Amino acid sequence: MKPFWKKLFLSILIVNGLAGAGLYIYHVSLKKRLSEWTVRQILERGKGELPPGFLAEALELSQDQPVPWDSFNTKEAEKKLEGYPFFKKVKVRKIEPNAVLVDYVLRIPIAKVADLVNYAIDQEGVIFPLEPYYSAKRLPSIRFGQKVTQKKALEAFSLIDEIKTVETPPRIWLIDMTESESNRLGKRQIVALLEEHYAHHNSIQKQPLLLQLAADDPIEAVERWKRMRELLKNRRIESEVVDNKVVVIDLRHLGKAYIH
Repeated sequence: MKPFWKKLFLSILIVNGLAGAGLYIYHVSLKKRLSEWTVRQILERGKGELPPGFLAEALELSQDQPVPWDSFNTKEAEKKLEGYPFFKKVKVRKIEPNAVLVDYVLRIPIAKVADLVNYAIDQEGVIFPLEPYYSAKRLPSIRFGQKVTQKKALEAFSLIDEIKTVETPPRIWLIDMTESESNRLGKRQIVALLEEHYAHHNSIQKQPLLLQLAADDPIEAVERWKRMRELLKNRRIESEVVDNKVVVIDLRHLGKAYIH
């Protein structure tokens, strides 16, 4: 072998040897650093607000007993958080040298579920607990009856949206769907419990309203209530007697309204 090729071959061996040694030293050093690192803080980046300390508790992380960096599994962490139904999306990743970043999107509660204690429902029909994960909200309630169904949920959402289209909308306390699919025609209805606010003698008076809506076309029944709403308001304002009795408006019959 010519001297040139011997020198080239020797140079390649030396370079490869140095590279291998450097890589080995790097891996040993990295392994040592990772064994010394621990998870000491959680960073949040989410749509929605969780109570302080929730993520640390859910992921079983503590500053007093920090988890070793190399033993923290982000996929397992995501599975733990996905076990809470109010997470719509969640992503967990580690940030050197001692932090965990949690990206998340929380579900937005549309209404409370009156059949359950402390539960809400979102636009997709997913049911999840409210407090302490969400701050107290003035949400309408929906009573479904024996079973929560997507059909009933969407119908109730449509009613809530329709009622809110009026000027200075009333507070919606309850949409009761329990008799919406009754086998007895005389019983089939959807009930909406509302609360109107009227200015009366320099004060604001509350007027509870109970709307009995036709189950076959509740939106049309709400439209009839909207057309007569101003008349009801004027009658209330002109009345010298102020009371908080519930006014019942039966809108179950097409083109008619019975006020009790």
